[in-house]
Amino acid sequence: MKVQYLIILIFLFGCNTQENPIIYSEIKNPETDKPIQLSKKLIESNVDLRKLNLSDLRLLRNEIYARKGYVFKSKELSLHFQKFQWYRPKYEGKEIDNYLTEIDKSNINWIVDIENFVRPEKLLEEMKKSLRFVDFLEILPEIELPTNIENWTFRKKEQDLRQNKRYIALCEKYEKYRSAIGKISLPDSLFAIGINHASDFYTYTTFLFVNLEGEELWRKQLPLSFSSTAEFQGEPDPEIKDTVIERYNDVIITEDLQMKVSSWTKAIEHDSLGNFIKSEFSDTTVVIRDFYKE
Repeated sequence: MKVQYLIILIFLFGCNTQENPIIYSEIKNPETDKPIQLSKKLIESNVDLRKLNLSDLRLLRNEIYARKGYVFKSKELSLHFQKFQWYRPKYEGKEIDNYLTEIDKSNINWIVDIENFVRPEKLLEEMKKSLRFVDFLEILPEIELPTNIENWTFRKKEQDLRQNKRYIALCEKYEKYRSAIGKISLPDSLFAIGINHASDFYTYTTFLFVNLEGEELWRKQLPLSFSSTAEFQGEPDPEIKDTVIERYNDVIITEDLQMKVSSWTKAIEHDSLGNFIKSEFSDTTVVIRDFYKE
């Protein structure tokens, strides 16, 4: 009797093993470097699928179909799974659905959820790896010479590119140049990239001189284009004047890569009650400097 009972147990165990075999994927857990088990629900496992790249996520999802004998329309997937001895293609189209278990369906849905979650970030990261500094230079608008500070604007171009994933990836990869307003192409495969800085009280522009690899060789900070200071004299009194001094610089880069700087000062006087009294301009001076040389 005991022998018969033992035989029945062995038979049942054997049947159960055939119905629920332990299946390990060809894709490895990125944290442990061990094959991922596909014969149990991934959503309940400790495998962090977010750490897989998009290519491996796709292969992992399609491996579930491949192990059930799916005939792939994708030549790429078909050639990939033909490398494994366990692949026996025989079911086409929706026919494969009849052979997917609840665990298979759960794992497929979970992988799809992960793909949809990580896709934007992964695509951006993968795109950043393939992009080069010359790609950034290509998308950066040329500053036409001669030019002054009023023309150094990237606003319209930036609005057009804001939804451009390639541009976003470039800005993230070359964070240093995120606020670039444009480039000036120079001899010897060099470029001057204008970086605009602004606050409520002043604006100025720094040009970074770089090569095709993005290495900064030197930089040139242009004079302030505008600054404002207030001077208060004495104790509060209706007769006491309040003077606001505004200092301006207009910088022009000429066609022969010279830099012309015009400077002037505007003084505006009010009384302590805010009533305007007068304004005065100082003389304008022009200075020529070499823009290209260090």
